[in-house]
Amino acid sequence: MNPGATPVAAILAGGASRRMGFDKASIRMPKGTLLEHSASCAAACGLRVLVVGRTEPPGWKGPHATFVADVTPGLGPLGGLITALSVSGASILALACDMPLLSPECVNWLLRAHADPAAPLDGLATLNGSRIEPLFSVYEQSVTSLATDQVARGDHSLRGLVAAGSFRYAQVPPALQPALRNINTLQDLESLGSAVTPPR
Repeated sequence: MNPGATPVAAILAGGASRRMGFDKASIRMPKGTLLEHSASCAAACGLRVLVVGRTEPPGWKGPHATFVADVTPGLGPLGGLITALSVSGASILALACDMPLLSPECVNWLLRAHADPAAPLDGLATLNGSRIEPLFSVYEQSVTSLATDQVARGDHSLRGLVAAGSFRYAQVPPALQPALRNINTLQDLESLGSAVTPPR
């Protein structure tokens, strides 16, 4: 796939949510679960949606999506990315399933940044201030061999993959940076007030 071509949105949803104590993806928001929210943001931008790491939940109310299991479970988000690249045969716009403030505006910004003409590279990594956001970045098919080699060395870090690859970087605009906040603990969940609630 040529850099700049429309990617497939891959929501990496195979995590164990150990710090939260229950499945983050099933946390309820006003219009659905966190997982449905991420999928809806991607679909609203015209992207094909791939959910990696789980089967379709009962009563799914999100947009049409393809659900696939991790090819090799237990490798974290890097394993999920490898699965997404293999299944899609396309560039991957990677998204977390635990960003309650994510919006279609954010995804559209990333699509525009990815579409800017550039020499062939392994992807576009976003920066939130000085911090890389690996689950709000785009990965090209060319990064697959680098990722599988990294796994073979026992390194499962997506940030390590970005550091080792040939990536362009784009700074997330300040107005969009709060939308990339994720939730990992009950305290994170409670800080959002009544906007989100634990699964019943």
